[in-house]
Amino acid sequence: MVGLPDPRDPVARMERDALIVALQQPGLLDGEQWQRFTEVTFRAPAHAMVHEAIRAAGFAGATPSQWVESVRQEVPQELRSLVSELAVTPLPAHNDDAVRLYCRGILNRLFDVQITQQKAEKMGQLQRTDPAADPEAFQRLNRELMELEMQRRALRTE
Repeated sequence: MVGLPDPRDPVARMERDALIVALQQPGLLDGEQWQRFTEVTFRAPAHAMVHEAIRAAGFAGATPSQWVESVRQEVPQELRSLVSELAVTPLPAHNDDAVRLYCRGILNRLFDVQITQQKAEKMGQLQRTDPAADPEAFQRLNRELMELEMQRRALRTE
């Protein structure tokens, strides 16, 4: 049985909010955002399973109820009520513009956390790389770190 994440955990709350956005407002995500969303690694096991179900269901012009039902069918039985709950949780926005801003903000935070994790992994690899013994790997890691930082900065300026 998969336990639900601790609602006091800020990363778990952010993951939950991102799943709510993907389930309730899939049409607000453009192609690049969907691509990034599908590549995110969710920490909480229940959220990771819902994320995988969203990926498996594939949003292809389905009506909102068909979309949610497709996702529900892709998760284990024990998580179907979680998908239903996420699909009806009220968004903290009261008009279309506020919904768009909220959704973009949540997704950008999700992507920012993912980039921060990737940067930490690359920094660890860089610290273990001897620049004299493997200059190509050292340069590649530095380039990847710079690219990740540019992505992070771009997200924060949106």
